[in-house]
Amino acid sequence: MEVEFEVDEKKYRSTYLPHVPFEQNWTQEHTLDKLISKAGYKDGKYEDIKDKFTKATRYQSIKFKMTHQQYLEHKEKLGKPTEENKEEGE
Repeated sequence: MEVEFEVDEKKYRSTYLPHVPFEQNWTQEHTLDKLISKAGYKDGKYEDIKDKFTKATRYQSIKFKMTHQQYLEHKEKLGKPTEENKEEGE
């Protein structure tokens, strides 16, 4: 989720990946309070400034898990430059 709001002509913006509030077991209001704080606004909570929001965006993501070894193997499959490729690029 991403939010933007403006208070006293100062713009604030912050975001959390969609899985964060779910994993932390946050309510919707608690998530918005955390986003407000993360944006750098320290003078209130969602209820205090809800009319100041200029944008609220929800989005989706997919979370993958892999070991470091799996990551290295995947990176290799993607085409790590070889000595032959390096010579062709010169």
